[in-house]
Amino acid sequence: NFYSEKGPSLRKAAARMVRSLNANPNVMVLPQTRDSFLAGLDLYERRADKGFSLTDCISMVQMREHGIVDMKDVQLAVLEPDGTISIVPTGAAMTRTKHRVRYHHRAG
Repeated sequence: NFYSEKGPSLRKAAARMVRSLNANPNVMVLPQTRDSFLAGLDLYERRADKGFSLTDCISMVQMREHGIVDMKDVQLAVLEPDGTISIVPTGAAMTRTKHRVRYHHRAG
C-alpha cells in the first residue's frame, strides 16, 4: 500500500489517523465482502470513461447502498488494509493528530 513505502513515521501517523476514524461515532466502517468487491468491479468496468480507481468504485457502491448518493456528502472515504471501508460524512468532526509528517526526497 502507499504508506508501506514511506517509512515508519508516516506509517505510524497513518495508523493513528485510522484508529481515530474508527473511534469516531460519526464514522461507519463497512466490511469488504466478495459481493461488494464484485459490485465495485462491475461499476469499474462500466465506467471505463471515468478516472475512477477500483477502490473508488467499491467505495461508491458501498456508499450508495447506505444512502449516500452524492460524493459531496463525503468528507473522507478510506479503504482499510483489512478490507473495510471507513466513511466520514461531510460536516463530521475529525480529530487530527499533532504529528507533523515530513517527506524526505532523495537527491538523484
